[in-house]
Amino acid sequence: VTAIGEWGPWINGGAWLTVERTRVDLVYRDMAKVRGVIATCYAGRIERAYQPGHPHGFISSIWMGEVALCRVLWDPDKVMTPLKRQCDPYPDALGEALIRTFFWEARFAVENAEHGSGRDDVNYVAGCIFRTVACLCQTLFALNRVYLLNEKGAVRGVEKLTRHPPDFAARVAQIHCFGAAGLPALRGLIGDVEGIDEGLVPAPEREAPHRDALRLQCRHLAPDEGGARHRGGVDQVGDLHGPERSRMRVLPVLRARAA
Repeated sequence: VTAIGEWGPWINGGAWLTVERTRVDLVYRDMAKVRGVIATCYAGRIERAYQPGHPHGFISSIWMGEVALCRVLWDPDKVMTPLKRQCDPYPDALGEALIRTFFWEARFAVENAEHGSGRDDVNYVAGCIFRTVACLCQTLFALNRVYLLNEKGAVRGVEKLTRHPPDFAARVAQIHCFGAAGLPALRGLIGDVEGIDEGLVPAPEREAPHRDALRLQCRHLAPDEGGARHRGGVDQVGDLHGPERSRMRVLPVLRARAA
């Protein structure tokens, strides 16, 4: 059994146990932080953190989902009852935040896999495919207003949702088998998710599809820098129609994305 905090700020710690030949995960949670996360989820704000054991990262809304879906076995101080009331129904602001974050990333990840030399790197393409599928799972669970607790089992879980693309799990398995050759099918899966709800893609992007949009190499500049330096040495790639453009100074076009 670990000390508190030994597994990081989001998993906190615990143990992998075997109780009467049954595997049991003991996991700590800081209830003050859980309350704070529930409040931020209601406000439509989520966090993503690198976390071993969570290959898609740890999403803060997991804590809210745990509270909503857990079966309380022992709670002498009645801590969980008021918290569970806060988690039902699923907050619309949380769903919109997850969709806004992860449907964009799904399209961005497959675009990265399609671009340039990345297609020749089997491991890189596999990573992009995994991230795309994980983001689609997040999007679909949020679209159905169902909490998603873990990447593990998420693809099968999509099949149980009310609204989902047909044969989602089988198509994902086939895409993984084909690697780079499966990217067109992955594009098709993204299109089917978009077809479930047109609101997934903002109107300007529907008019000029994301995959064909001219891409600009942009740098955030401080107002007094006069274009001489870029803030923090960080380059960012922005969409021609992206919301960031209005507050960026844009350097000359470096490339157009291949269709």
